[in-house]
Amino acid sequence: VRSFAGLIAMLLALASVAALVYFLHHAPATLRINHAISSIGGTLLANIETRFPANCGQAARGKRMEPPPQGETTQQLLSAKAGILSIIDGERLAEEAAAAGVVVVIRTRPGQFLSTGQAMADVYGPILSDRRRNDMVGQFAVAKLRTPSQDNEFLADELVEIALRALSPGINDPVTASACFDWLGASLGRIAGSEPPTAWRGPQDRSARIYAQPLAFPAYLERTFGRIRQPASGNVHAAEAFLRGLATIGVEGRENTAAMRLVVEQARALLAQAELALSGPDLESVHLYARRFDAVLAE
Repeated sequence: VRSFAGLIAMLLALASVAALVYFLHHAPATLRINHAISSIGGTLLANIETRFPANCGQAARGKRMEPPPQGETTQQLLSAKAGILSIIDGERLAEEAAAAGVVVVIRTRPGQFLSTGQAMADVYGPILSDRRRNDMVGQFAVAKLRTPSQDNEFLADELVEIALRALSPGINDPVTASACFDWLGASLGRIAGSEPPTAWRGPQDRSARIYAQPLAFPAYLERTFGRIRQPASGNVHAAEAFLRGLATIGVEGRENTAAMRLVVEQARALLAQAELALSGPDLESVHLYARRFDAVLAE
């Protein structure tokens, strides 16, 4: 028994040393900005297919896309406290709505800040009992911080924030901003090239009980590339990466003509701002990148 116990103790000691070595190697690596960008970008790209409201209950049967008519609201679901809407348990909310014979129209999105008493959703149908209404309110999780569980915009905002800080005069790191443009381009290309999630959601029987409007491609494009366009226009390397990211969207979303028009408008806006911020050879380089962008979209 003593020999066996000693052997086990030695093996555990070796495992502890190995875990410490792994930690000392892994911890500094995770702090590198390139590792952080790839982690955020990879998560964003992987979550595109399940973006809100696809992660909020089951897609309802049929092609019914229009919301309920305005003016027929019977009740509202109000936030019980102030904070950031973190998660909506859509399937449980749909089950509660089916049991009460009502339809719920969600007026907020995960990641939005809510004040106490703010309306989160409108309820159409019979008057709810206090217990049923409280159960429905309980399916909206309000937290202190944003989380990427159902909030893809949070991941996109993080990449935008990193790019903006990298392009600030105090840091001036266009290489880091370029990595953000690459991941944003791949993610938005996936959005442009795929069908938006069904707005009508339901429980397991897939009846239409919840309506949650998905965020469209134009909003994603303006939220990301639109916010970084101005600082990117004043740096040749960043302007090239900006146009390369837009070209990536064009490759994946080429069948979406409406999205492609918006992408071209973003490229033209960058060029117009670059003409105000740059001159000489730098401006000529940006014009060259713009012509390459046009060639990619033409192909």
